Amino acid sequence: MENLDHSLGKICNYSAPGTVFGTLDICSNFFGNSEKEQGLIEEIAVNHLEKFSMLVPIKNLDQNMDLTFWSVVSKYGRVNDENCSETQEEKLFKYMDPFLGINFVLKASILEIVDIEKFSEFKHSKLSLFRKELENRFLDKHLLYFKNNEIFSNESQGHDNFECLDLTDFNTPIRRTIIYDSELLPKISMNNNETLLVIRSSASLKLPSKKTGVWNSEWRFEFTDEKKSEELIWKGKVHLHCYSSEDGNSHLVHAKDDIRINIVSKNHSQDQLINSPLLFSKESSESISSCERRIQQELNEQLIEFKDDRIKKLRRLMPINPVKFNWEEFCTSIQEPLNETIIKSINLGS
Repeated sequence: MENLDHSLGKICNYSAPGTVFGTLDICSNFFGNSEKEQGLIEEIAVNHLEKFSMLVPIKNLDQNMDLTFWSVVSKYGRVNDENCSETQEEKLFKYMDPFLGINFVLKASILEIVDIEKFSEFKHSKLSLFRKELENRFLDKHLLYFKNNEIFSNESQGHDNFECLDLTDFNTPIRRTIIYDSELLPKISMNNNETLLVIRSSASLKLPSKKTGVWNSEWRFEFTDEKKSEELIWKGKVHLHCYSSEDGNSHLVHAKDDIRINIVSKNHSQDQLINSPLLFSKESSESISSCERRIQQELNEQLIEFKDDRIKKLRRLMPINPVKFNWEEFCTSIQEPLNETIIKSINLGS
């Protein structure tokens, strides 16, 4: 059993976004119903969700309206690591969504919110004003996009839920931006400085067609006592993973770390920005969005180069192989699905 646990964890660690749930569903047949074994499944599932900062649907947030909202499962937003359930039969995890003003309890293996608790902010500090202005700037119209029909249609009854789950039933692309501050979550502060943390996540999950894609970025700003007149630095990193098995088994994994954005410019000094939450949030949101668009454009150009240059160099002259291989079709099966996921479905330009 220990070897199975280790192998399952390793397989799931390298799985494409969203595909781990089908693996866990199959492997659960080899596990018993003990607390330890069920806890392992939940632990693997939540690690997968946190790795990609994946989105989770929240239903019935307002009992008077049939709406589905979206939140993000981020490792930074986990409120505690303890079992949130009153029973010991299952391991649950609690996460914070500051904009919605809630903590939600998640059963990760089935991607289901089992409890929601609302909280009110009593602090009206300057740091909270910066966070709220950033929330207004990064407010996603997709947050309120919904359909009244159920995720699972009547035709899906009797089939495995994970095979039928298709987030394209909702208006897509699905995306959220969540901002944390170190007063709400002290653990995000690395040097005991007041800290703002922006988590951006977007997903195009088409599990029935075996085509998935997730983009997530992380941006951190620390208010320090150092007075460098020309620097107010956001530190960021971006991770993207696209996968398609419609024609072969194609993965595109792209990561960019140690990104630095200085929002001080000729138009706005450090003092002006640091004393105005409105101006600070405006310059920050525009700079972050511009940087992400540039990364997307660079990646798109690399994909085009891969198709037009690298693939062609793999060709061999006749008569090594008398049967002509259709390189154009082969490249299209790799490039187009991934390009669609990155540029069209995961467009974080706004």
